[in-house]
Amino acid sequence: MAFRALLIFSAAGVRLAAVTCDDSPASCARGEEETTLLQVGVSWPHGDEEYEGGPRSRGAEVDGHGRSTAAEGGDGSLCGIKGFRPYAGYTGELHVSGKMWVRMFSGATPATAGQAFTFRLHGVDARCSSGPGPSPDSCGVQIHQATSCASAGGGHHWNKKALRRDPWGAMTYTSVEDSMGGHVAGVVAAPVTTGLAGRDIEGRTVVVHDFDGRPIACAPLVGFTWGIPPPVAMLSGPSVTKFASPTGRRSRVDGSVTFHDKPGLSKAATGVYMSYELTGVDARCSQGPGVAQDSCGVRLHKGTSCRDARGHRFNGEALRASPWPQVSYVSSKGKKKTTIAVADHVGVNMGLAAKDISGHVLIVYDFLGKALACGIVA
Repeated sequence: MAFRALLIFSAAGVRLAAVTCDDSPASCARGEEETTLLQVGVSWPHGDEEYEGGPRSRGAEVDGHGRSTAAEGGDGSLCGIKGFRPYAGYTGELHVSGKMWVRMFSGATPATAGQAFTFRLHGVDARCSSGPGPSPDSCGVQIHQATSCASAGGGHHWNKKALRRDPWGAMTYTSVEDSMGGHVAGVVAAPVTTGLAGRDIEGRTVVVHDFDGRPIACAPLVGFTWGIPPPVAMLSGPSVTKFASPTGRRSRVDGSVTFHDKPGLSKAATGVYMSYELTGVDARCSQGPGVAQDSCGVRLHKGTSCRDARGHRFNGEALRASPWPQVSYVSSKGKKKTTIAVADHVGVNMGLAAKDISGHVLIVYDFLGKALACGIVA
């Protein structure tokens, strides 16, 4: 039996922990206290090494609470492989194949734990070229409760005790035509706050949906081991570091929000990665957003003044609808009785680059969807 070692580093290069994993799938699901990676599909071909997030690129990330989330890439051995197959009962023309890595991240509370997805899929729905439509699960990629692809059934898998709302609406793909006339989709480290740990998802299934929200492909999650990553370089870009209340007075919200470019296979799939560390946010958002519009939201707006924020900032020619309703924070208790919200590498497919958002308004909302704080991206 072979053993692999995973060294976990902070962004500053400080070794945080070491985890060993043998070649059995069970040993690779470590729970909340140790980093776990699961894979769907087949091993990445050597010809795809230039693709960001492929096994020949390496890095490590640290979540907003100072804990390592995982290694991005590596050359470790597989614990098990299961490929995509048509979803039970699906007889359409789409045949999905590809690779997917699911990385665990943990937080201060169960409500801030979840998974980050890196995938490249072939044979997806061409109608998803401008993102999802209005139907539930349109262009979606989700972990389901089912433990087998042999039969249909099993809804989205998430921690209903820790979170108020199903988080899976945020996990969608945008398709683009490839050189062979088919359609592909890919994302790198897209996080979904599910409230679940590694042991909660291994053996569950990943389901891919078409534009109409119908499930078209299924694959079980199996264990994966990784090699040793070096420390990652922290990226910087446009940011918000000063906040005011909507009335122009000093806001109780403090901290920073930073953006950098998120490359994509098409204009609709490009956007920004957003990372934030905020204090003074709404404590009522401890289980995520409620039913109110903009509840617990962090949103970019078209306006260049806090007194005239206007609608959401995104490329209306490339996308059918604003991606910002899916971007919200989960609050937790910080030091000195403060309420904090922290996230790293949240991808937003807005059809615009980081340079296109400077000078525009960012608003942080409370649980009732009222503007809590406003800042200008600079």
